Amino acid sequence: MARSRRRIPARPCGWCGGLAYPANSKLDWENDVWLPWFDYWLKGKPTDVLKRPAVLYYLMGDVDDPEAPGNKWVAAEDFPPRSTATAYYAHSDHSLRTEPPAMEDASIGYVYAPRDPVPTVGRVHARLPVKGPYDSGSSPAVAYSR
Repeated sequence: MARSRRRIPARPCGWCGGLAYPANSKLDWENDVWLPWFDYWLKGKPTDVLKRPAVLYYLMGDVDDPEAPGNKWVAAEDFPPRSTATAYYAHSDHSLRTEPPAMEDASIGYVYAPRDPVPTVGRVHARLPVKGPYDSGSSPAVAYSR
């Protein structure tokens, strides 16, 4: 069967909470991703874009722990990756665990309020800086309560 021409590059960006990602998360997007793609499709220049994996994504991990899983680029022919659904429960110590709390009052809850989003302090998107507050209306606001 012929290989699809679709490609999905996904990188960690500013909308992921303003984390300081490890150095290995940085790619030269202009020279390594965009220009070869446009050179091939718009200029007819030979490049390796169709030989690249169909999906290239950055698997995020704990940015403060170099030994933690993740923080690496993953090449795949399919997306999303295979996974198993796992239920997590909020505990009174503000942790998430796979086992439910022992007592009803030992758990905490949250308020899902998509019409009352958490304000951001600014963002950078598509190399166009937008400074100051920005209403990210599709982001849910989460408030913990006991």
